[in-house]
Amino acid sequence: MAHINLILASDDAGRAEDQVDEALAGLLAADGPNLAPAGRRQVDASLTELAWIDDVDPRNHVSLMLDTDMPAHWLAVTAHDEATLQQIAQALRDGVELRGYGELLNEAGSGAGGRGALSRLALTHDSRLASDFPALLKHALSSADALRREDAVMAAHLVGDRSHVPALKEALTRETDGGVKAMLEHTIQTLEGAPP
Repeated sequence: MAHINLILASDDAGRAEDQVDEALAGLLAADGPNLAPAGRRQVDASLTELAWIDDVDPRNHVSLMLDTDMPAHWLAVTAHDEATLQQIAQALRDGVELRGYGELLNEAGSGAGGRGALSRLALTHDSRLASDFPALLKHALSSADALRREDAVMAAHLVGDRSHVPALKEALTRETDGGVKAMLEHTIQTLEGAPP
């Protein structure tokens, strides 16, 4: 199985749904997978998923994820092989307004992206995160803004790399916000149990 996340440029869920429908219809017209709407489900209080599933091979699917807590809207694309994944992803890139890695990196680094900027970057699972993320994480964990520190912890959890545990432990020793402290403790525990 192959997977990619594509981060939406807009937080207009209705517009995004229409763009995905059109892009996937175009994919079918080009003899690609037939990804048909498969419904909506409320994953939890802040996360909604709208799904499109291939009626021939259900291993191929697209989920429009709408997270009001982070906040972030992204497309989670899964396919049975890399070629099909790239075919679906290209159709979505051509038809849906997305944020590129560079734009997300700039927003996360400058703090201009607002709440969730570092988490949105982490959602990309881009290979460049290995070199870009550690400095961004340390900077955000040192922020005077509790929301930015919270975002940093969530992003570290999403990245899932236990090499970030020392930075998280250091942040825990100076954290004063109870909510952020609880998130730090949970994320440290989770990452320490992750495979190296």
